Amino acid sequence: MEVSPSPQQPERSTSDSLPDTSQSGNDYRALRRRYLLLEEESFGLGRELTEVGVEVKNLEDEKLALLDQLVVLEGLIGPSELQHRLPPPIL
Repeated sequence: MEVSPSPQQPERSTSDSLPDTSQSGNDYRALRRRYLLLEEESFGLGRELTEVGVEVKNLEDEKLALLDQLVVLEGLIGPSELQHRLPPPIL
């Protein structure tokens, strides 16, 4: 006796089996817009970080200069000794 194959399920219509492309397109555009905004924010924060880094370096240099003046004024070292302690300028 021959067994008949199980009845096939009816094929789903193409609208049921394919994703909604308009929704996918909207999702893509929303994600792309979000990505571009985050990229712009990241660029701005990087620039701000650079500016803050320069400010920190300037404050550190000022602090060291004031400390040098203090040790000279207190007589711990002479002004001529101070010149030998300074690192060469970075160009």
